[in-house]
Formats: sequence, C-alpha cells, structure tokens
Amino acid sequence: MKNNSPLSQLLYQIDGRPSNSDVFHKRTNNRTLKIGDNPNDWPESWKKIYFKTYPRFKKVHCDLANSDEINRLLRNRRSIRKYTDKPISFKDVSYLLYSSCGLIHSDGNYDNTRRPYPSAGGRYPLEVYPIINNVGGLKKGLYHLLRKHYLMLKIQIGQLT
Repeated sequence: MKNNSPLSQLLYQIDGRPSNSDVFHKRTNNRTLKIGDNPNDWPESWKKIYFKTYPRFKKVHCDLANSDEINRLLRNRRSIRKYTDKPISFKDVSYLLYSSCGLIHSDGNYDNTRRPYPSAGGRYPLEVYPIINNVGGLKKGLYHLLRKHYLMLKIQIGQLT
C-alpha cells in the first residue's frame, strides 16, 4: 500500500499517525534496503532457495500422471469480480462477519474463545474494517467491527474515494 493512498490517509486521520502496516511496508520495502541492487552484494541466503527435507523418513513418490480433469480446471480457473446493483442484506453481512472472523465461545469466558480461522491458540489480534457499499440498512462507508460485542462502529460515512 502506498503511503499516500486514500485508506492510508484515512487511517492517519483516525489514529493521528501512519498505520502500523504502512510503517512496516516502508521499513521492509526492498527498494529501501541499504544492501544495494547488485545481487553480488546480497547474502547467500537471499539468493539460494532451500527446500525442507526429512532424509531419515521413507519416501513415497507422487503419481504425476496427467489428469485431464485437473488440468482443465486449473487452466480455466479465473478470479472474476462481477458486481451487481443488488444490495446484500445486513443479516447476511452480519452472519458473514461472524462466520469468518467472529469469536467462538464455548463457556462465555473471553479467555477461552476460539476463532473460525487459524489463530495460534485464539490469540491472533484480527481487526476488521468492512467497507460497506451496498448493504440494506447501512450507509456507505468504513466501519470497524467490535468482535467482542458484534457491533460495528461508523468510522467514515459516505463514498470512499
């Protein structure tokens, strides 16, 4: 993400400082490394690709015979975004947010919650900021999901440009 993107500017307005992701991106961007552009100056570990092996375990060779069906599926697979003017219901958006990033309580104790995604013992600090464009009952804008209470805060209402 560029530091001058609309989302970065909005997050700067909210927090009063650059977002952590912008700071991380800027610090780790390959163009800003002081090592130089010449691959001869790079450490060997940057140039060599290593593959994990387990020499002591028995090997089972994979069957790499062509599968016409799998080849056809992989060749024809595309990511296509096709939007309609039909709004999504607030109920569907709420359930989607709960199902994908909600807290799963087994006993009501927040210290014992689980997640519906891999999260290192339920401790992954996921923050969700849905951008709402066409949801029945919600104004367009940027929201923040308070996952503990299943509430959405209106961060910025209106068209985000």
